[in-house]
Amino acid sequence: MKIYKNMKKLTLVILGILIFQSSFSQTQNLPGYIVTLKGDTIHGTIDYHSWGVNPTKVSFRSVNDNVQNIYKPKDIKSFSVNHEIYVSAKVKVEVGSRNINNLHQDPVVKTKLDMVFLETMIRGVKSLYHFKNSDGIEDFYIKHNGEYVLLIYKKYLKKLRDDKRFVQNIRIYITDNNKYLGQLAYYLKDCKSIDSKIKGTKYNQKSLEKLFLYYYDCTHSEVEFKKNIQGLKLEVGVLAGISSSSIEFNSTTLMNIVNAKDSRSLNFSGGMFLDLVLPRTKRKLSIYNELIYTSFKFENYYSDYTNENKYTNTHVNFGYSYLKMNNMLRFKYPIGRLYVFANAGISNGVVISEINKEQVESKFYATTRSEVGKVINDTRKYELGYLVGLGAKYNKYSFEMRYEKGINMFPYTTLGSTTIRYYVLFGYRF
Repeated sequence: MKIYKNMKKLTLVILGILIFQSSFSQTQNLPGYIVTLKGDTIHGTIDYHSWGVNPTKVSFRSVNDNVQNIYKPKDIKSFSVNHEIYVSAKVKVEVGSRNINNLHQDPVVKTKLDMVFLETMIRGVKSLYHFKNSDGIEDFYIKHNGEYVLLIYKKYLKKLRDDKRFVQNIRIYITDNNKYLGQLAYYLKDCKSIDSKIKGTKYNQKSLEKLFLYYYDCTHSEVEFKKNIQGLKLEVGVLAGISSSSIEFNSTTLMNIVNAKDSRSLNFSGGMFLDLVLPRTKRKLSIYNELIYTSFKFENYYSDYTNENKYTNTHVNFGYSYLKMNNMLRFKYPIGRLYVFANAGISNGVVISEINKEQVESKFYATTRSEVGKVINDTRKYELGYLVGLGAKYNKYSFEMRYEKGINMFPYTTLGSTTIRYYVLFGYRF
């Protein structure tokens, strides 16, 4: 039993270390290049941060001199890393807030001139750029006559007077300054049928990208570069292995079942999983979900013996099979082509079969009895548990060791239980 306790402690410690490390491990030196102010392209490696907002500087190491240099927008024309291109531009950037609680009755977009790195969304005869600042404000730009032009959009408050007889009502509602729609209509006017598409275009990456791609199809032009907008990556597979289960009971009356607490049940477990890899985490973070079958079974013998004329012998068969939905947050860390991972989450199980049998043979001098019944008259058909696990993934294959703790399976205040399971699982991704 001691080895299981040590394994549990080790699992929790390593899981904590990996999750703590994840907040400091979101950087990676990847191949890339910079374009100097003179127009020269220099290849090397770039400290890539999977930026949630546009970077204000970039750390670059040339393959020739192996010196780490920091570049700001004023220092270079552009840089590229991880299939992303950022260009230096002096542009109008929006100031203020788009928070609904901070809106005012002013449709004019407040801006300031700033030197920034714009992210290239689409580049070609008509180009689209994106900028997101530290306040979470996202702006989009087009390139017209060599200049980067801000597409104007703003939410603001507007008053509406509703004059009725002897009463004047004033309603305030939220509306939009959608000047960007007119800008786009003029910018993309080469496509005669684009007006109907512009009307439904929202001020976000997905909608604007869809509009620009329609323009390229309409005009039979070629896209030089298109950024792939990172979305959820879906991985599906199956898993199978074994589980080692034990139940710790707490009762002062039901000794027939309490004495089964040192027993362990070794059983097959298996199912399928759905792993949702989160965007902009370099595939390190995912929401891991699985539907898995697991079970346990205990057999116990308990004797209350006084003498040959006065005794009670109890045979117990107790077990359950569950179909469980496990939901966990998984952190993966690459080591070459191998990924080590840690995950933690919750388990929700539904009973699909039950073994709950007790056979009691007793003798009291001349009277002998044999009775068959249930160990426990009533048990919960649902189990909530908590999970932690450690494992490794290589190509399509994975291996994991997991610990699970289930809450009380009995609806009685006089009887408590804790279900402990250890899993060894092998997985395969399709």
